Amino acid sequence: NGRTPHHHSLTQCWQLLSLCVALFLPQQHFLWYLRRYLQHNADPRTEVGKYAVYCQRSLERTLQNGEREAKP
Repeated sequence: NGRTPHHHSLTQCWQLLSLCVALFLPQQHFLWYLRRYLQHNADPRTEVGKYAVYCQRSLERTLQNGEREAKP
């Protein structure tokens, strides 16, 4: 399929981040950096960009609703 081990690792990192932002809120001083990083990478035309868009939505939803009390 032409995907390198680096690409696979990168995809796994984004999958982990997508789980984390749905469950945990970062500390306030880190939140700004996380938002900027997601904004910088958000692009619906690429796989990584789609993860970034998803993470942005999940982060905002978590900020609105608060962290989950029952974590997996």
